[in-house]
Amino acid sequence: MSELNRREFVIAASAAVCACIAGCASHGAQGVWTGPTTFELPAPSDIKQGIETRWVLSGGFFLVRDNGRIFAVSSTCSHQACPLAAKGTQYVCPCHGSRFTPAGKVLIGPATASLPRFGVSSNPAGNLIVDRTKVFQEGQWDQSGAYVAL
Repeated sequence: MSELNRREFVIAASAAVCACIAGCASHGAQGVWTGPTTFELPAPSDIKQGIETRWVLSGGFFLVRDNGRIFAVSSTCSHQACPLAAKGTQYVCPCHGSRFTPAGKVLIGPATASLPRFGVSSNPAGNLIVDRTKVFQEGQWDQSGAYVAL
């Protein structure tokens, strides 16, 4: 095998960098939500304690019942928009290894931002409504509409 000259090395290195960038960008494309934005869910009494994964594929969120509240946490990693998986009492990003608490706070990076939450309310029939158009960042999690109190 012959050695690369300087020009060939620069071309090969540039191609490798472009391939890495394209790989990361393709992970991000998975995080673009194109589905419905409002979801009618069961009554709070039908939601078990902990992380509920039933709406990850159809709604793009985890529903969490914790400390007398129910809230909806985005199932998309805040680092590079990869889809998250629930593993025990954490959310795990399979793309780059970030881990989050059930509340959505970063445990392990590379992610540095907490996961956003979506609006949650109840309708007159007593069912939960999740609205993805209402987004609450970490400093807003205690605001009205970010959760349903039990």
